[in-house]
Amino acid sequence: MVYSASQDGGKFLDNKNRKFVSVITRVVKILEKFTNNYKKRLNFTKLTHYLNLESSEVDEIITLILTFQELFTGTFNTYIMKKKITKDYC
Repeated sequence: MVYSASQDGGKFLDNKNRKFVSVITRVVKILEKFTNNYKKRLNFTKLTHYLNLESSEVDEIITLILTFQELFTGTFNTYIMKKKITKDYC
């Protein structure tokens, strides 16, 4: 599967979505720290303060993490995903 950023017609990254993408990117970077370090515990209270989120937003992040975990270990475990970058020249 190849996703092209041009598929969204440029409407994907409005201000609200930029914040969401920024938060998700930061969460992914935090989760990367668990690679080969299974004794670490993810502290959601610290995550809330670090990301400056409301409790309800943290619940949404937790749900998203668990959903991705389920999808990548089950549904997508045999898929290879690549990102295709296209340059638009004016």
